[in-house]
Amino acid sequence: MLLVEQEAEARPAESPARPMALKVVEFPTIHAMQKRHFFFLDVIPFLGFLAAFPLLARTGITAFDWSVFVVMWFLTTVGIEIGYHRYFSHAAFKTSQAMKGLLTVLASVGGQGPVISWAATHRHHHEFSDKPEDSHSPHRYGPGFVAQVKGFFFSQIFWKRSYPFPNPGLYAKGLITDPLVTRLSKQYYVWVLLGLLVPALLSFGHRGDLRGFLAGLALGGFIRLFACQQGTFLINSLCHMFGSQPYKKRDASRNNFWFFLPSLGGSWHNNHHAFPFSANNALHWWQLDPAYWVIALWAKLGLVWDVRTVKRELRPMPARRMGS
Repeated sequence: MLLVEQEAEARPAESPARPMALKVVEFPTIHAMQKRHFFFLDVIPFLGFLAAFPLLARTGITAFDWSVFVVMWFLTTVGIEIGYHRYFSHAAFKTSQAMKGLLTVLASVGGQGPVISWAATHRHHHEFSDKPEDSHSPHRYGPGFVAQVKGFFFSQIFWKRSYPFPNPGLYAKGLITDPLVTRLSKQYYVWVLLGLLVPALLSFGHRGDLRGFLAGLALGGFIRLFACQQGTFLINSLCHMFGSQPYKKRDASRNNFWFFLPSLGGSWHNNHHAFPFSANNALHWWQLDPAYWVIALWAKLGLVWDVRTVKRELRPMPARRMGS
């Protein structure tokens, strides 16, 4: 199926001008839920990541275990970058109910929050990128080495402990009214748990003993979960701190070659902020965007359609040559 190149301008979060009080909702119960999620889906995966290495030293790692890890890592990152990010947050293409459900489940396995809250937070980020209202800007503490180090750790992970929650009714209304999305979002913790159990059961089935179960849980479960989370969070932090900025924006977004693989192309972040609607972050032949390759393949197979990209002749001239 042919890709459709859209001529639309880059858009901020699709919301009318409203009082700031309506853009975020802050209640004690919401902050309590955020803190619980931070503990169970950020702190525990980190502890599991640390514990996995001595455990794997005892159980050993087989080629099958590595294969399970790679497949689980790839599917989870596809769910986050293609599903949560390019599809649900920016409507970069259209797809079927079945694919919508699959992308929701694959992304939920990544433990970064239900799709509705993820999309609402990301759209809010685009509207207020690197401004005081931005939930995870690394520049919130100002210039200087100490402030930047503090900002890095904040934007990488600690912002998730508690933050003003973008109003889903404003930033994700279409998702809230989607029966499939809301049903799967309510089952979010089920999908996270299955993301830990499936690799454990696969390795158990291959080895046939407890050592296999533990190896699969450690490598395909906790190490995979931690790696996928940090790969995404690097876009929040380092891709707003280091790299090239060919498209001068009101924010500090940067392109960074070094993170294109763990983010499957999400690290061409300045390109993305310039053209957030585009399914393709790579605007030059030497920029690699594996997520878009997957989208293009799905388009040829008829699984997605109306894929939005940037026509070459419509791209503004960059301030300087794009670099890594």
